[in-house]
Amino acid sequence: MKAEDFEEFYREVHGYDPFPWQSNLVNEVLRHGTWPSLLDAPTGLGKTSILDVAVFLLALGAEGDAGQIARRRIFFVVGRRLVVDQAEAHA
Repeated sequence: MKAEDFEEFYREVHGYDPFPWQSNLVNEVLRHGTWPSLLDAPTGLGKTSILDVAVFLLALGAEGDAGQIARRRIFFVVGRRLVVDQAEAHA
């Protein structure tokens, strides 16, 4: 697996393509070796799917391609209960 496989991975999980910013995030995290401190995107543009990015990078890390970026624990911090419930269902 490699970074370019993210779109296929996402498509298999959800049945549709990721937003371009989600694919770009995978490449940015791999390029810089760190996650952004904040993701600010409008409602409905797939912020919850950052969980998919994290799982994908975890899989890359299992193959050695993601180095120290992949983590076993994923924290998704939001200030609204409805979003928390949706994120749990998504995960």
